[in-house]
Amino acid sequence: NKASNFFGIKAYLNADLNISNNSATVLGDSSGSWTEVYDVGTWHDASTNPDRINFPTIGYYLVNLTHRWAINSTGHREIKAIHHSGGSSSDILLDRISDVGFTTPYSTSSTVVYASTASDYITISAYQNSGGTLSLEGGTDEDTSITISRLDHAVNNSSTAIAKARLSTATTAIGHNTETALTFNT
Repeated sequence: NKASNFFGIKAYLNADLNISNNSATVLGDSSGSWTEVYDVGTWHDASTNPDRINFPTIGYYLVNLTHRWAINSTGHREIKAIHHSGGSSSDILLDRISDVGFTTPYSTSSTVVYASTASDYITISAYQNSGGTLSLEGGTDEDTSITISRLDHAVNNSSTAIAKARLSTATTAIGHNTETALTFNT
């Protein structure tokens, strides 16, 4: 790929953010803010709709979310990306940490999103149910962060019917020290 064809953003939560128990909190507006590591293509505006990350053109995008929490062994933690398109919204990526009895629970998830209009955008929401307020870690790009990259595709590809797959692990036990074939469901 040519460097001039790269469009992407990487941003992280600017500081630790206290998330109330049993409450979804949208990141980037009055609840914490995004610090941009890079923003090639002006995807984010820190003053106008700072909770939104815009898709600048129609096409496919790779979305990566990372979240790190303060230690607390009760409940679960989750972060999700919500895709807003044409007046409706849908959860596109949800990452949940359930086994939280270790130091600074941390997880990363990714998915591919199709933006059908140049006005599509995503917001990020965090949730936890530990029984009390809990800190979502921020302040560095190794903490809670989002990275989105525009995926190249053939110029003559005008269809959204590009191959997609989802990792199916419901019946597959994966050992930490053995090679395991993974089945993908299309």
